Amino acid sequence: MIRDGDKEQFLHDLNQFPVASKPFMGVFVAGEEKLFTGKKLDLHIHEDGSNFEEKLEGLRDIHLFKNPEGLEMEIPEDLNLTTLMDFLPQIKVGVINSYTRGTENMKFSELVRLINQKQEREVAWNLLSFEMSHTDCRIAKGFKEPLFVRKNSIVNCLEERLKEESISCLFFKSH
Repeated sequence: MIRDGDKEQFLHDLNQFPVASKPFMGVFVAGEEKLFTGKKLDLHIHEDGSNFEEKLEGLRDIHLFKNPEGLEMEIPEDLNLTTLMDFLPQIKVGVINSYTRGTENMKFSELVRLINQKQEREVAWNLLSFEMSHTDCRIAKGFKEPLFVRKNSIVNCLEERLKEESISCLFFKSH
């Protein structure tokens, strides 16, 4: 187990294994929490999201909601692992081979197929991020993140600020 301040030892232990291999992930999971936070994170389990902002205390810990009620979010009723591909656009996305750190373009459906293989995978694929909120796919239309995320997300705040900046620039150009 990694003690507070043992960052160098943790990194040394990680470097003994190929990135994203099972031994690497074992070391990573054992030490990531203390490496990145400096303390053990507490898990808070809530029945639902009613008055959840009062319970968060600055998001210093992990919060699990058994029921999304009260979070002011929307999830399509028929969204599950079986129907997921029906919700995603059939486009190619950039994925990363976690072992070589090389990138490749592949369809979502192919990525999901590779991730869901029963046998041990030869490659650990990673899709860091794919913003779908501005696309015309079913998941963008049917999913809405929790109100707390919409209000506090740095992406949302930046987007709103850039819109304001654009409006003020247009105003000054026209006068």
